[in-house]
Amino acid sequence: MSSIQLAPSTSNPPGPAITKPWKNLFSPSSNPDSALLYFEPQIIDGIPRAKPPPEVCANGAQECENAIVAYLVGKKLPIPKVKEVLLRKWGQVGSFSFHTVSSGVFMIKFDSGQARDWVLDNGPWDIWGYHIALKKWTKGMSLKLED
Repeated sequence: MSSIQLAPSTSNPPGPAITKPWKNLFSPSSNPDSALLYFEPQIIDGIPRAKPPPEVCANGAQECENAIVAYLVGKKLPIPKVKEVLLRKWGQVGSFSFHTVSSGVFMIKFDSGQARDWVLDNGPWDIWGYHIALKKWTKGMSLKLED
């Protein structure tokens, strides 16, 4: 049976390396917060879709309540550069996380509604001369560029 060799750390006394069987990587966790749940898919328009319970959707919506959706107009720019420019422009106002939704579409989640509102109120914004259109995230809004 294959096993993983764990290099000794500085906190362990010198001695033989600890080995653990590969199967331990896939055994159930003792952490109750890491349990996975199965949701029976529903067929919608011939496509299987997962429908989580309402509390899962509510938690997701709460995570996005201070978010904006950004659409880069004109040219597709490298995502790390887009994030870097926005961090320089908006980082002084408040913390935010940057998420790619699709090509040219981003979700920016702010830690506070005040920071989000400042960004929305102080535009228009651009990245290297290309306009970035911003919309306050709302539950149920489309995150597709075509819409």
